[in-house]
Parts: sequence; structure tokens; C-alpha cells
Amino acid sequence: SQNGGTTVGLRALRALTRPVDALPIDMFRVVTGVLILVYFVRTFAETADFSGPDGLLDHRLILEMYWFTEIGIFQPWMGVEWFYAAFAIAIASCIPLILGYRVKFFSLILYIIAVSTYRRNFIVMYVDDSIMHLLLFWMLVMPIGRTLVFGEWLRNRRKAWERWKTVTVPGATLRLFFWNLTLLYLVAGLWKWTSPM
Repeated sequence: SQNGGTTVGLRALRALTRPVDALPIDMFRVVTGVLILVYFVRTFAETADFSGPDGLLDHRLILEMYWFTEIGIFQPWMGVEWFYAAFAIAIASCIPLILGYRVKFFSLILYIIAVSTYRRNFIVMYVDDSIMHLLLFWMLVMPIGRTLVFGEWLRNRRKAWERWKTVTVPGATLRLFFWNLTLLYLVAGLWKWTSPM
């Protein structure tokens, strides 16, 4: 009985970690990078309205109501120029993520800025804001940057493309990401199903 349980466990582990093609994951990385770029361009444009200290939101009140909003890189003493600088860094960091250069490093920078922005403007955050830093979390966890690397493509286009078509990566994090999406849509669907609207 114990032996049968071990066999089932090993089979499940092998199924979870079974390799997958890297190319679709990096295509997802490129699309995510473009979405994050658009998100931060919009956030940059709205800095004076929402993130800045003299905008429409009372950040002191938000901090009093929700203590956890202080956790992040944005602090109460910062002027609007700090926010413009942070969002400009985020916009610039999207380019290497899209091009496949040091993707984990730039994903981390983007994740920190996205989470800090979410906390800073907590009372006006919505689904798209949550999805952005969720996508960036998965960029940190998934095996990205093995294909669709612009520098490699510039050196030898044909050879790069032939190699990219054969690259595989462990599939555990991709499958966990799919489960995360399933849970997200299940919760959203059940919430809407029980809604009086």
C-alpha cells in the first residue's frame, strides 16, 4: 500500500515536471512585457493625478486606514519627481524583458515597482493592476529567457531560430501558472454567478 502511494506520487511528480517547449513561454514573456510597458506608460501619464502627493488621493488617509500600504518603495516624504523617476525606470525595464536580456533582473525591478504602485494607490486599484503584478510574479518564477533573445537573433538569425525550436524547460512552473489562472477564473466566475447584477 505504501509502495503504491509512492509510485502514484512519483508518477504525479514526473507529470508535473515533464519538460515543455520554451518558445511559447518566451512568446508569453514578450506579450507580458508589452502589456507591462503599456501599463507603466499609462501609470506615468497619471502620476500627478493618483500617485503624486498632491493628486486626487489622500495618501495619508489611505495609510491610516490600510497600514500595509506603506510596505514598498514609495514613502510619504517623496515628491512627485520620485514617482516619475520610478515609472520611467519601469518603462525602461520593459524593453530588456521584451528583448530577452537579463529577464529575471528586470522582472524583479518591474515587480517591486508594480507592487509598490498597487499599495500606494490601493483604493483606486482594480483587476488590471492586480493582473500586472501577478504576471510579473510569474515572470520571476517561470523559466523565461531561453529563447527569443534579441542579441542571439542578431548574431545568427537562422541558427538562433533553429535552436529555439528545440529548447525545452521543466514544465512544473508553467503547469502551476495554469492552475493559478484556473483558480482566478473560477473565483471570478463564482463571484459573478452569485452576484445580484
